[in-house]
Amino acid sequence: MSNLPLFFDGRPGPVAIASGLGGWEMIELAPDGTALTRDVVVPPGQPPLLTSEGERLLEGYLRYWLMRDAFLAAVHVEMLRGAEGSVTDWASESLRALGALTLARGSARAKLAGRDGGRLTEADVAAGIRAVDQDGLDRPTWGDRF
Repeated sequence: MSNLPLFFDGRPGPVAIASGLGGWEMIELAPDGTALTRDVVVPPGQPPLLTSEGERLLEGYLRYWLMRDAFLAAVHVEMLRGAEGSVTDWASESLRALGALTLARGSARAKLAGRDGGRLTEADVAAGIRAVDQDGLDRPTWGDRF
């Protein structure tokens, strides 16, 4: 449990996301420390539709990442390990992956809350952002990678 990405969604304990069964298993941690399995959520097979507000929030989030030195440092490390390509190619792919993960987690959290189908709202995208950012806090630092 300590290695799983966590997010908080208003319930008493945090929720951990574990991969498996073609999707994610959401495991809620009870106040006494025991784990209560909540649900298995399969992310959509294609990008979900967004409201205009949700789309603006996602674009702003990706622009924010693009402006961060840590993002470019991570792209550089990946370029050193990978095949050929320009910085633009690698940065674009990293942003695409980040956006896809954000939307998939936002969609999964919407399903977990009982809002399945339709367009992802600004609140759904924000929930995906929080789940991705919380996961980032659980990762080793970039200094460890260098």
